[in-house]
Amino acid sequence: MSTMLTATASPLLAAATSNGDIGQGVMLMFMGMGLVFTALAILMIILMIMRATIGSETAAPAPAAAPAPPPPATPATDNGIDPETVAVLTAAAIAVVRAPIRLKSVTFIRHDGGKDWASHGRAAIHTSHRLRKGK
Repeated sequence: MSTMLTATASPLLAAATSNGDIGQGVMLMFMGMGLVFTALAILMIILMIMRATIGSETAAPAPAAAPAPPPPATPATDNGIDPETVAVLTAAAIAVVRAPIRLKSVTFIRHDGGKDWASHGRAAIHTSHRLRKGK
């Protein structure tokens, strides 16, 4: 009697269980998940082996960088920039270029606070609108 109630309540479920399709589906699901898990485990092992072999080669210490040459004793600055700032700028330039550099002059450029950007933005906004001609 309970089989009849199940069959009348859900005829598709009853047909699927009678043919064994659900069992095959579950088996296929576990096989697929097992295959993916195995592939990921193999990939993890390969990556660990690569890290062990390649990582030991790159672990060699880097050669010590050559000391930076001292900045000139009297920097050629007209704007009152102190020698410590010139030394910092020289060290930064040497670090970027990776070659000995001697600064010949340092000039401080004053900025107007971004008024050029604001006016350009306003012009872009105004030109983006369509203006209607008079009727």
